[in-house]
Amino acid sequence: YPDAHGVHHNGVYRLRAEEETLAERLKASGFETAAFVGAYVLNRGFGTEQGFDTYDDIDVNRFAGGRDQVFEAERTADEVNARVLPWLDAHAGRRFFLWVHYYDPHDPYAPPERPGRTLAGEGYDREISYVDACLGDLVGRLAAKGLLDRTLIAVVGDHGESLGEHGEKTHGLLLYQGALHVPLILAAPGVVPEKKAIDGPVELVDLAPTLIDYLGVAPLPAASGPSPMRRIEG
Repeated sequence: YPDAHGVHHNGVYRLRAEEETLAERLKASGFETAAFVGAYVLNRGFGTEQGFDTYDDIDVNRFAGGRDQVFEAERTADEVNARVLPWLDAHAGRRFFLWVHYYDPHDPYAPPERPGRTLAGEGYDREISYVDACLGDLVGRLAAKGLLDRTLIAVVGDHGESLGEHGEKTHGLLLYQGALHVPLILAAPGVVPEKKAIDGPVELVDLAPTLIDYLGVAPLPAASGPSPMRRIEG
């Protein structure tokens, strides 16, 4: 939690070097590690790059257009994939930990349109549909490389959008379900039971311990959350 690691706002605070990240633990366990992020708030320099052999972030021309746009700097999921897929092709034969960060479902809600791709809904829903399509492209590449049967996939959102509920347009101020209730999906053929939803809450702080548990790696002693693996398999 923030009171443990000290990062209380993204794009401002830096994660302390002495904090051990999931990437650091997996790198020490023999994994090739890479991250491809879609927004400036996760750029190199804030500490989230700790433990990654490759850390591909945003090239920011901070004052382009005559105004400070640093916190708005982002790239589309297609642009992220354009960097991810060649890396994946080059590392398909290795044991790897890959973090792919898509940022598109943020205000303003205007996903890129292209011929041959059908998106659903309008506004925020349409941006979700766009990210779904780009995630599908990534999963499709895993399948084409013969990697799905040996890959543990975790899909997780960091927050939702209030969309006007309780007077909040987007997120970041209020703690209602619109902002807090996010998807967390695990998939690993023959390992994670298919189409099973577990009862009770699961938190984002549980994610790293869960991945560590399934991968059989020594636990992170400072992790705030428990692994729900036993609940998943029970």
